[in-house]
Amino acid sequence: MKPGWLVVSILLVTFCCTNADDSDSDPVWSYQCVNDRCIKTAISEESNPLSKAISLPACRLFCGPGTGLLWPQPTGPIEVGNELAHIDPEQIWFEWDENLRQLTPLWEANKERFRKQLHKKWQGVQPKPGGRSVRIKLDVQDDSLTLNYGTDESYKLTVGPGENAELLATITAKTFFGGRHGLETLSQFVQYDDLRSELQMVASLNVSDAPVFPHRGLALDTSRNFIDLESLRRTID
Repeated sequence: MKPGWLVVSILLVTFCCTNADDSDSDPVWSYQCVNDRCIKTAISEESNPLSKAISLPACRLFCGPGTGLLWPQPTGPIEVGNELAHIDPEQIWFEWDENLRQLTPLWEANKERFRKQLHKKWQGVQPKPGGRSVRIKLDVQDDSLTLNYGTDESYKLTVGPGENAELLATITAKTFFGGRHGLETLSQFVQYDDLRSELQMVASLNVSDAPVFPHRGLALDTSRNFIDLESLRRTID
């Protein structure tokens, strides 16, 4: 073996071993909300033990004016509890009125989209197994899919304890469009805690919301700035 290859081999072995040690080590940083900002803080058994440490996604969820990074901010009253519950991404169930058959294909599509949104939160890292199951109840009154300036897009979202220790999220809306907005808001109250390798959801929540304006739009200037199709699809989604 040439001397150069020997040096490269030693460096690769050292790099791999270092990465393995880093992946198994305990986290050393957490975050605290100070003056509406998430400040990095060292984990210490004396002043900031791991059992009480807050991850950056959790800090962003609660820190700041209004409701953290929730977007758009709800137009109605909102109450958010300070407890995060470990949930099982494989135990998320949906319920809706089967009599509103026109909406069934749309709810099926939104169910799959919601699950994909959750999987993106841990970015390829396998979360810790177990956790509470989540039941999402979609209570929509009208099966009309007419969307115009007079469409009622309001919704109410509540999260609390359900049966058999599960979490129950109820979205009440007049139309499918309001229910879809509620589901989008709910997805923002789920976060991956990288300190504990858990997917977590706010355990207590009450939100009343409706769009501020009947028409919302977005302009993408593709004539002077090239935007690939994947970026366009991601923006629209």
